[in-house]
Amino acid sequence: MIIKNKISDKEIERNLWFINNLKKIKKAIILILIISCLIIYAFAIFGFIKFFTEKDVELDNFASVKFENKTRPQNLVVQDQQIINRGDGKYDVVITIQNPNEKFFAKEVKYKIVISGIQTQEKTTFIMPGETKKIVELSIPSANLIDDVDISFIEIAWYRIKQKDVEKLKEQVFEIKEQSININPEDRSIRNWIEFKVKNISPYNLKQSKFYVFLYVGSQIVATNQIEQTYFKSNEERNMQSSWYYVLPSYATLEVQYETNLLDKNNYFIETK
Repeated sequence: MIIKNKISDKEIERNLWFINNLKKIKKAIILILIISCLIIYAFAIFGFIKFFTEKDVELDNFASVKFENKTRPQNLVVQDQQIINRGDGKYDVVITIQNPNEKFFAKEVKYKIVISGIQTQEKTTFIMPGETKKIVELSIPSANLIDDVDISFIEIAWYRIKQKDVEKLKEQVFEIKEQSININPEDRSIRNWIEFKVKNISPYNLKQSKFYVFLYVGSQIVATNQIEQTYFKSNEERNMQSSWYYVLPSYATLEVQYETNLLDKNNYFIETK
């Protein structure tokens, strides 16, 4: 007999090893498959738990997702601190802060105003993604001249905003118009006041909104006040005023800012007939 393809000793050894270890190979393959399945199930269970335990705020088309350590927000930035001496032993304080994060909402900012090294009572505010806002503290009594003020952030609850909602939060809510300044700089006893109109141009009926007025001489704030409004309906227009009974310069300029929490589902109401 003539054998065309002779089998080598190495091939015979490999085949014998394979036959002798066939059961072990099968066990190893089964073990790998079991481990792979466990890993896949573990990821699935983790995703399931995460989906149902995240704190979401959903209202209309807005949503926020609780902050995770994977992407940390930048700290709030203090841009300016100003002190207004009202001349009656009381002071107003205005501190400008900025949220440098375009996708993180500071839902709850616990803070204390620090006056000449002494902390005042703890208060709470919020600040939208990318927003610059002023924190106003009115009528602070002091027998001594206040010439130093700061802010201490106690705790900040961060929430990440979904990408599709970031631009919607930048839409204008209120239109400020027909601003008028009425100042008599010669007579302290006469009321100085400003007036303006506000229209809710958003599609939302809002339970709580605040309007802050600032009178400037250059970059210095010489007077401030806040006006609280409740149950401000969509397309509604209101007249507002603010008064001061101390000397103000007639050439002061006016700025009005508003504050309302669009990410608080409890800040909305449905109009009933």
